[in-house]
Amino acid sequence: MSNAKTPLLKVFLCHGSEDKEPVLTLYQQLLEEGVDPWLDKKKLIPGQDWESQIRRAVKDAHVILVCLSSKSVNRAGYLQKEIRLALDAADEQPPGTIFIIPVKLDEYEMPDRMRSWQWISLPWKWVHLSEEPGYQNLLNALHLRAEDLGISMFYRSDKTIFEGFRTIFDRPAFRGKFLEQSDPAPAQKAMELTLKAMKSGILEDRQGNELRRITPAYKIQTPELQKIADEVLNHLKKAINLASILVSGNDNIDRPKICDTLDDEREMIINRLNEVWEVFGIRTLPVPSEKTDSTDVYEEFGPV
Repeated sequence: MSNAKTPLLKVFLCHGSEDKEPVLTLYQQLLEEGVDPWLDKKKLIPGQDWESQIRRAVKDAHVILVCLSSKSVNRAGYLQKEIRLALDAADEQPPGTIFIIPVKLDEYEMPDRMRSWQWISLPWKWVHLSEEPGYQNLLNALHLRAEDLGISMFYRSDKTIFEGFRTIFDRPAFRGKFLEQSDPAPAQKAMELTLKAMKSGILEDRQGNELRRITPAYKIQTPELQKIADEVLNHLKKAINLASILVSGNDNIDRPKICDTLDDEREMIINRLNEVWEVFGIRTLPVPSEKTDSTDVYEEFGPV
């Protein structure tokens, strides 16, 4: 998962000049969702042939949002021409493709002349941004389109979840090689508390006192990220099981081998999380090593 090489979903914002302000807000929201929205005010530069640039942007778009409001629905102008361009581009798409999404910016009565337009009779469900689930419905449609194209698109809320994960993994239990620890019991307990926090959303200390709250892993919405979180949980369970073997004090175990395997599990955890953190622009963590600097470990976690 490399942010620089990840293609983005291209979304063209078709709108009238009367709706510039709400559409600009929508543009900013879509940017934060990890898509590449095209808005004339943001994309056109002085000296460009704006009409040819708009035609190119419509042709290159993966999705076209036709944004209308009570201010623009009855107005003549270039908006009507953009809609025609969108319809022409839609004709080139396979049947059933999510391509044109009509967006109502507020409530208004559909004029009779628009009811007869071909695009209004097509099986495209309107998205009402003025209603509570409107924006979420739009995101769901964009995610389906991205999935069809093999493009990664992450829900904004998932970034918050993985930011929370970083706070619970930036701890002594995930720093330094396991062989350095004279007593594995505290590290085992710390990993158990981390596992519990990922599932419940509550990080506790060894006495059961609440340290902080995060959003639990089961609330991740992006399938790709949910898969990564599941992998982390599985590696964490394996690490805890290995630590419990060391804690048992059985003299017949191959302690160095178990420690090496446990270190491998912890390294896979951090590497997998680092891939996500890098995409989201979150500071990554070093993998467990003998030379790890632990001076920035959060004080409230206490010693391992």
